[in-house]
Amino acid sequence: MKRLVAVVVAGALALGVAMVSVVTTGPSIPASAASSKAPILIGFIDFESGPNSLPDRHNSVLMAVNQINAKGGVDGHRITIKYYDSGVSSQETVTGVQKAIGDHPTAIIGLPVSSGVQAAASVIKASGVPTLQLASDNSTDADKIGANNLFRPLATVSEEAYGQAKYVASKHPKTVGIWDDSDLNASTQMKLVQTDLRGMGVKNFIYRESPLSPTDTTQQVVDMKGADALVSGGFPAAEALYAKQLYQNGITTPLTMSYGAYATIAFKLAPQNVLANDNWLSICQPQSSTSAVAKAYVANYRATYPAANVVSSAPQNYDAVYALANAIKAGGGSLSPSSIIKNLSKVNFTGACGQYKTDTHHNMIHQVQVVAGGDPTRNLGVYKNLNSN
Repeated sequence: MKRLVAVVVAGALALGVAMVSVVTTGPSIPASAASSKAPILIGFIDFESGPNSLPDRHNSVLMAVNQINAKGGVDGHRITIKYYDSGVSSQETVTGVQKAIGDHPTAIIGLPVSSGVQAAASVIKASGVPTLQLASDNSTDADKIGANNLFRPLATVSEEAYGQAKYVASKHPKTVGIWDDSDLNASTQMKLVQTDLRGMGVKNFIYRESPLSPTDTTQQVVDMKGADALVSGGFPAAEALYAKQLYQNGITTPLTMSYGAYATIAFKLAPQNVLANDNWLSICQPQSSTSAVAKAYVANYRATYPAANVVSSAPQNYDAVYALANAIKAGGGSLSPSSIIKNLSKVNFTGACGQYKTDTHHNMIHQVQVVAGGDPTRNLGVYKNLNSN
């Protein structure tokens, strides 16, 4: 599935705050005083075109870069950033990775599509470039694809599935309806949800899939009439369509949507009345967190981007920049791939999304939460210390 898609308390990461030198399209931000040290170039690979290209996709990355550069960079190394399109298809992702690597980045952040990471795995491994992926399928764990330079600063599909299942099981349903849009990550996640729910005592399921990028889910929706709890996974547009067609067919059974629902809510892909009974699994929702770091992120994001919705801010991207900066700082400012990889393997800090601590699979964060569909500040369940596999 996608992985589409704030600020840390000043000094919390012992790094900083500030202005970015953008070297490609995107918001124009003035650079701070020049440094004689080599710049840190981040290749950011995301949905830069098409229906999954969200308006706010660069905000949190730029905010982190701005903060760090305002303090003089990382040991004097200023950060620059260049954007590349991942697309939805595997070949588009491979092309984006090849273009990024051709520009000799210090590190890559992004790659929101799991099947794309699978397809680009050999290129990523051969490049040796430290890469922080934003796809969540466990098939792209560093040890599974043999790429020691690959890390994941967000929850894995198994962690997401567990959170959805744990919340749904707490409602003691007799029959659970499960739907996905056939995307690799969504399909994997929903199958894991079913397995986890079986282990939690649920015995009856209605499972339906739609083709990728569906234009109609009516039949799959009608088939859910016997369920007393619903779970879904898919790209935002597909999941929004599914939610709307449930409503249109008079099915008001509570739906627990996947991570992609943040875009459904933030960009009103489905009306509020459609989502009144629904909720969604979030890999990071600082609006609902009580931590000082998350609260600072929300306050700074609102101050920096007053017209943007915090729900769509992608704070995991912000935290990924700080994970990279911390690794470089821990290496005494070395930009060598081996030093960065070594220190990314030792990451342990508190970010806007929670506690980051790299495990043996190079997965860095181990918590998810379920948030009310109509109120992203209201947590319905927080699940911590999860096993990333």
